[in-house]
Amino acid sequence: MDQPPLFGDYEAQRHWMELSVNLPLGSLYENSSDNDLSYWGLDYPPLTVYHSYLLGTLKRIIDPDWVELHSSRGFQSPTHKLFMRSSVIAAFIVLYIPASLLITSSFKRQGDRRREIEGVNYRIKPSVGLGIALLNPGLLLIDNAHFQYNCVSLALFMLAVGCIDRKKHILGSLLFSLALNYKQMELYHSLPIFCHLLAHCLDNGIGTFPVRVSKLGLTVVLVFAVLWIPYLGSLASLKQVLLRLFPLGRGLFEDKVANLWCSLNVVFKIKTHFSESSLATLSALVTLIGSAPSCVVLFRSGKRTKSHFHLSLVSTALAFYLFSYQVHEKSILLVATPLLFLLEEHKHINAHTIVHMLSVCSLSMGHLFIKDGFLLTSVALTLMFSITFHSLISMNSPMGNSLKVSVYVSWGGFLLLSALMAFAPTPPTLPHLYVVALCLYSLLHFISLYIHITLTACLL
Repeated sequence: MDQPPLFGDYEAQRHWMELSVNLPLGSLYENSSDNDLSYWGLDYPPLTVYHSYLLGTLKRIIDPDWVELHSSRGFQSPTHKLFMRSSVIAAFIVLYIPASLLITSSFKRQGDRRREIEGVNYRIKPSVGLGIALLNPGLLLIDNAHFQYNCVSLALFMLAVGCIDRKKHILGSLLFSLALNYKQMELYHSLPIFCHLLAHCLDNGIGTFPVRVSKLGLTVVLVFAVLWIPYLGSLASLKQVLLRLFPLGRGLFEDKVANLWCSLNVVFKIKTHFSESSLATLSALVTLIGSAPSCVVLFRSGKRTKSHFHLSLVSTALAFYLFSYQVHEKSILLVATPLLFLLEEHKHINAHTIVHMLSVCSLSMGHLFIKDGFLLTSVALTLMFSITFHSLISMNSPMGNSLKVSVYVSWGGFLLLSALMAFAPTPPTLPHLYVVALCLYSLLHFISLYIHITLTACLL
């Protein structure tokens, strides 16, 4: 992570802060002598730029050397590290904790009502749900150890869904537009949100539809227009930003990721048989097909519920992760986050299953963690998370024997693969054997979850 010439994602975030306070904001996506795009070129939307500018301005006040153009590359003094680490914690406190409180605030009231109706507690306590959200091991490890600000876009997404659940559709649209403008990977969640809001616009008949959809559309357009002002001066400038946000040249998948294409590439070198444009078209088509079932359900008038919406968010995020173009290991956080909404759901979604899948999401990034030097730390943290919350949930809802066996077997496989990655030498002819095995093993879990969630959404 800290090795030259690129130093890792910590340096990427620092470099963007450096650029944002030294160059015109409208030039940050363009290659120049002061902005070498081959050295951590900016590849996130404008809201990330403004966040970087805010932090870069604070850094310049504290110590101008931290953001001195060119000469600050790879800068990592103890005080600077403290600032950078603190900035992630601040974003977590300001955005992610309130978002987690919002989504777990309804657990107790609805859970009590559920017990009155059915006599069975299928839901968990708000405090337990909040703990699961805040201690999600994958997010903690990626943002604080690997170093990123995923908690910002994920918190905005969570706040958006919380508002939409409460019928505050315009506010929800605004918040999701902000999330999408912080990280374009929020497209993983865009189809269910679009379909859910469109279906609500149709609920009261065609007469009110134009007004309802216009309000939502205007909200989205205004957010994008304001945030993209520095890049709307010419078509060339706009095109350059889009090329940076959606770089086909990076390939179908990045490094070793537990999705369909990376796993298929083990036995069939798909990248060598198809052009990048063909693979982009194919992956887009398969992703849309995989997303369609749970999204179509959202248009069932009279039968659509909040549960359908939450299930669709998970199903579609999984479809994007499994089948879309340019997937990174960290993208699994976009699956893990909507899983939190299912903690509130009906009896068909077991809380133990959700906790275990959050653990699987974290463990699936083992290849990334071993490169950063904290694979065993990540496994230990994830195991502590799993034991703690399975135990707390079991106080009200014991884990069934069959599920218990499945969880133990699953964990056994991950512990074995992690031990092999950490300690066992790889065969010279198969240098990526254990990493590929981890991807394939994780893929089995994600495909099983996708099938289960999608069928549940369609049959509910």
